[in-house]
Amino acid sequence: MADGVSLPGSPFATNVYDPTRVTVDVPSYGRVGQEVTCTVMTTYAGEGDVEAEVSSGDGTTPCDVYQQGEDKFLVTFTPKSMSPHDVVVKFNGSLVPGNPFRCVVTFVDVSKVTVSGDGIEDTRPLPVGKPTSFFVNTDDAGVAMLQVDVTGPGFDDVEAAVSPQDDFHIVEYTPVDVGEHRIRITYDGKEIEGSPFKTMTYDVSKINVLLGGDKKAKLNEKMSFLVDTSHAGGGKLECIIRDPPTETQMMDRGLGRYLVSFLPVTPQPHGVTLSFNRVVVPGSPFKIQVVDARRATASGDGLQLAPINNEAVFVVDTARAGGASSKDIEARVTSPSRTSVPCKVRDSGVGDFTCHFTPTEIGPHIIVVTVLRESIDGSPFTCQTFDLSKVKVGPIQDTTVGQEMSFWVQTAAVGKGAPTVEITCAGRTFPCHVKTPPGGTKHTCHFQPKVAGSHDAMVRFNGFEVAGSPFAFEVRPGQSYHTTIEVQSPTIYPQDDTVLPSRPKSLQMRPDHPALSRRQSEPVSPTQYEPNSPTRQEPNSPRRPQPLSPRRSEAIAALYAARSPPAHTPTSPGAFTIPEPDYWRDQDIQPREKIAAYGQGLKRAVEGKISEFVVDTTGHPRSSLEIQVFGPSTMITCTVDRRGDKHYASYTPRQVGAYKIHAKYGGQEIEGSPFQVTVVNPKKVELLGDWRALMGNTNRLSLTVDEQFTFPFNVQDAGPGGELDAVVQGPSREIRAKTVLKNNGRQYVTFVPKEEGEHFIQIRWLDFELPCSPIYGDARGHRSDPSKVVVSGSGIREAFVNEVAEFVLDGSDAGPGEPMCVLRGREEEVEVTLMPFPQKRDKYRALYCAEKQGSYRLHVTWDEEEVRGSPFKINVQKTIDVSRVRFSGITGAVLGSTIRATIDPRDAGAGGLLQARCLGPNGKADVQLTEKEDGIYLMKIRAKEAGKHELDIKYNGEKITGSPFVVDIAPVPTSPGGPDAKKVTAFGPGLKNGILGSWRGNFLVHTAGAGPGKLQIKVDGPKPGSFKLESRPLPDKDRAVAVNFTPKMVGKYVIAIKWSEENINESPFEVIVFGSSDEAKSYEKSRQRRRSSRSSFDKSR
Repeated sequence: MADGVSLPGSPFATNVYDPTRVTVDVPSYGRVGQEVTCTVMTTYAGEGDVEAEVSSGDGTTPCDVYQQGEDKFLVTFTPKSMSPHDVVVKFNGSLVPGNPFRCVVTFVDVSKVTVSGDGIEDTRPLPVGKPTSFFVNTDDAGVAMLQVDVTGPGFDDVEAAVSPQDDFHIVEYTPVDVGEHRIRITYDGKEIEGSPFKTMTYDVSKINVLLGGDKKAKLNEKMSFLVDTSHAGGGKLECIIRDPPTETQMMDRGLGRYLVSFLPVTPQPHGVTLSFNRVVVPGSPFKIQVVDARRATASGDGLQLAPINNEAVFVVDTARAGGASSKDIEARVTSPSRTSVPCKVRDSGVGDFTCHFTPTEIGPHIIVVTVLRESIDGSPFTCQTFDLSKVKVGPIQDTTVGQEMSFWVQTAAVGKGAPTVEITCAGRTFPCHVKTPPGGTKHTCHFQPKVAGSHDAMVRFNGFEVAGSPFAFEVRPGQSYHTTIEVQSPTIYPQDDTVLPSRPKSLQMRPDHPALSRRQSEPVSPTQYEPNSPTRQEPNSPRRPQPLSPRRSEAIAALYAARSPPAHTPTSPGAFTIPEPDYWRDQDIQPREKIAAYGQGLKRAVEGKISEFVVDTTGHPRSSLEIQVFGPSTMITCTVDRRGDKHYASYTPRQVGAYKIHAKYGGQEIEGSPFQVTVVNPKKVELLGDWRALMGNTNRLSLTVDEQFTFPFNVQDAGPGGELDAVVQGPSREIRAKTVLKNNGRQYVTFVPKEEGEHFIQIRWLDFELPCSPIYGDARGHRSDPSKVVVSGSGIREAFVNEVAEFVLDGSDAGPGEPMCVLRGREEEVEVTLMPFPQKRDKYRALYCAEKQGSYRLHVTWDEEEVRGSPFKINVQKTIDVSRVRFSGITGAVLGSTIRATIDPRDAGAGGLLQARCLGPNGKADVQLTEKEDGIYLMKIRAKEAGKHELDIKYNGEKITGSPFVVDIAPVPTSPGGPDAKKVTAFGPGLKNGILGSWRGNFLVHTAGAGPGKLQIKVDGPKPGSFKLESRPLPDKDRAVAVNFTPKMVGKYVIAIKWSEENINESPFEVIVFGSSDEAKSYEKSRQRRRSSRSSFDKSR
């Protein structure tokens, strides 16, 4: 107004704005050839226009400015070169503070991304449970977002940690399952070359080593065990034995199973080390005891004599046999009635084992002792048993000194053996002589007491005390006689003593004692009895007889006498001996002990095996021992190991025949030398005929009750003078076996089974067990019951072409019989293999493999009679052919809708498992499979995000043709009333790099104009719990959400912002939080250098 008058055009409109309140959000990174969108907000700056210019080192870049709403502007440009681009923004012609805003433009080439490292190579399997890693090199590929997804064999996600470095990334993950792992790598949203990568894993802890519970091997016999790697994954199995060094052999049995064998030649524990993919199998090295049964020995009274109804004990010593357990030792005791007597084996804990059995029958008991089913030295043993309770002792009467007494011992029905009697009195022992009439059982015992007092008669039978023993009786003094001894000197008198009439006796006298000159003595009569004396001399001269020379190596008694006593007159004080006439004196004469030689090696030996014997020189002066072993054609080396007075000799014969062993000690041949030794070889005993036909399909002899069975053998090359001996143990008793000798070098062993059931046949050649022994057989009556045979398993119902099918045939309740299976189809007859179950009688595994599809009939017979249910109808189907699974495919998939497709596996073969998995750009989609009545499967997929998805379909564990399929999930179509993620914007310092502690992590999300939808914000940090995220809608703003993002540690953070399951522009955002400004500057300089080097490279081109 002027002078109160309004000027023309008044009132004038004035626009008040503040460019400092304009906010500009320019992306930190851009891509060459990809549109870059910058957001300018003028909400608090007033009204106005926004202008923008974009420039780079290559000049000005065209840009466009779009207004969205009243206060939002978008500036877009498309970089043409890889260099920093500066964006200058003006508001109403005024520069906005912060100009110019920089956007680093890079060139992303996914083909330049490379990978390397153990964790991604497919040439070597990876162990389960151990972290592995690989490198992703992005140095020449430009700056972009790297995404790594690892899935296991069960389609489960495996956590993978990605650690960015200057020019590469380290990816670390830990496989948890055995099988194929897939690694999917995307860079800038695109899969790199070779993705998805495949790696195989293994788990060495899932390897099963089937050694058996005892882990024992026999010396010089092949030891085999099974190693099952079927559940451990792929890899290479290795076996080595270093202690002691031993060669091993490995046979691939298929399906991941290997048979490992080795031949132990030393009796010591063998350490077997197994490794899988050069990783030691848990439990390695496995210790396998090597046992040499020949070195085991047995000792004790229970091997020779034992009273019935009392526990008999003997000891088996395996200390020199290589070590054994109670399970390895078997002691079989057979009574005279051929029944088996239970025998328990207990471990004493010091390398030997005590065997206990209680006989109930009188007579010889056969004891067979084996270690790992091989007889020990000296086995079988014979133990004579007797009944102590039937020993009767006649009345024992009191008697007097010098008067012979007798009583009887009755042993009728007691058993084989002899009684012994021992008389004791006041700690002294007196002999009692036992006389037995030829063939009699009533034994007379004679005893003439020498002293008076209480006596005990200890009566034993075979060394065992009989009931009531010891028997007590009294011996009274005998009749008294009086004699007068005159002593001329008063200072000499006789001491108390007993005078024997008509026999010399010593009297002790002292001449210095004042006593009476008379002494009365009471004589008794002596008794002499010499059972071992060869002669009795009664010389009639005062001289004693000459020394006796015994004819046998045992003690003898000599008797000599003098009839005229020598005259003697005491002249000084002291003790004197005065012999009396007719005195008989007993004298024991003991010869020197002879040198003893004993042991199996002095009687029999086996060709090629060490044989041993012992020479005992106890009681003889130390001297040299010379042993020479002469074979049929040459002398054999003999080794001697001296231990004190015992010499342990060993030799190894190299051919069968008669041998002589000369043994000299101190240059003189010892008694028994030269020893005659027979060397044989049980392995050269040949069973004539077809051994397999003899054993049948069951690997057991088929016997018939009351029918003779004959083993024909050729023993011509097995050694001289030998005869086969067989022990046949039936279910309840031992069967007598006969050996028939022929002059053509053949021998026949025959026996007749007397009862149904299992028979144990042990055949020996000169006490050495044959390699084929023991043999098991099943005796059956003349009739079995096939109706009790049970046939079970899937193999009697269905099978697949060219695949092994199996069923079980159990005839254990049907009685012994011969099974037979025949499988017939329309065009072929299929062979059925029967395999007996170990340690189970009449039970078999049946295996077959049909080559053609169709209907078959399985006939199962038992002793030529069909079992219940036979013939069985079997449907043989084609093997599953995954290539014939049909997939309908997917088209027109849209986010937010259920995607449907069908899978038809009917032509591929029934019985397979159908699996499906769908992987999207950032995660898995939900997949549901439903089988319809016609066998076709309906598949439903519910995607969680738009973009390319990978659909993997497997049938029976194999991918169907074309799998994995690529399914492109389109975003929700934009419509006036629908959600539009492109119209959602996010900006603020929280979406840019910063320094921990001073960094502002807030940003705004505007959803105005985006239609109805749901906002989702997800942040992935370096570690779980590494940040805090809060959001709240702004009440005074149009659909704006304020987000506060607070990181707790340095590292890279990926912020994904979605609207209705779809990423908004520029999402996901990558934010790097540094620990210091120096780190941030170093990072920027590194980026600048990379950009400069790339720019120079581009210009050079």
